[in-house]
Amino acid sequence: MEKLWNFTKKLRPIKGIVSKPKMRPWWIDRLDDKLYFTLVNQGGDCTLIYELDPQAQDGTDIFEVGGIARNAPLVGSRLYFFRDRYYRCFDLATRSLVFEYELDWITGDTSSNPVIIEDRIYCGIISGFFCADRETGTKKWSLNFEDGEFGKNFFFCRGNIVISGYNDHVLCINTEGNTLWKSKMSGQYAYSYRDNIVLADDDRLYLLDGQTGKMMSSYKKDEDQTLYGLTEVESGAFFGTCKFSIDEEGFRKLWSVKIKGKY
Repeated sequence: MEKLWNFTKKLRPIKGIVSKPKMRPWWIDRLDDKLYFTLVNQGGDCTLIYELDPQAQDGTDIFEVGGIARNAPLVGSRLYFFRDRYYRCFDLATRSLVFEYELDWITGDTSSNPVIIEDRIYCGIISGFFCADRETGTKKWSLNFEDGEFGKNFFFCRGNIVISGYNDHVLCINTEGNTLWKSKMSGQYAYSYRDNIVLADDDRLYLLDGQTGKMMSSYKKDEDQTLYGLTEVESGAFFGTCKFSIDEEGFRKLWSVKIKGKY
């Protein structure tokens, strides 16, 4: 791997920001020959949408968002994102705000990663989940969870929505908000894998049937393994420093790499 280039550029002063100015980048997407990121400052007071031109090896911030708006789906040149009760659309091509709506029916933090499918946008919040119209912000449906449950971590599996929480459960609902199944399982991380679901915690992997939520198999890690960050490849899946084959019979470790020293 060879580094082609890098650049350092001082960000402009941000009005009203009193916390530390350090910014963390979050990848959005690419449009034509430009790359786009969000930069969230350390205190969470502000997010900048940042445009990077690889040819010119230069970049600039093009829009400022109050609070944290880490990830945002891109459709064409339009970027859609939530912040608390506000829903905004920004056009990257024209560098202009298309619309901004205050949605008074949202009752929780919306700093999860929203997903757009056709004309709908789906988003998880603390103790809830909702679906809204992509262009108007009109609520299609919403769910309120019990105390201690969490709706911000979700993904799609078999065309349905799988929500993993911190109350020892995994919930599967369809795109109309109807519950299909609920599994009493725990996992710090959850992923979709070939129509099934993989949960990972500090010392185990679990494979759940994507249609029923029933546990199909589990794997107990070795002391030197790190089990998070699933990356699917044709011949299996990577979890941290390990590669596995995964099927109905369970997990089979193919190989792993030990990393020595601090990292």
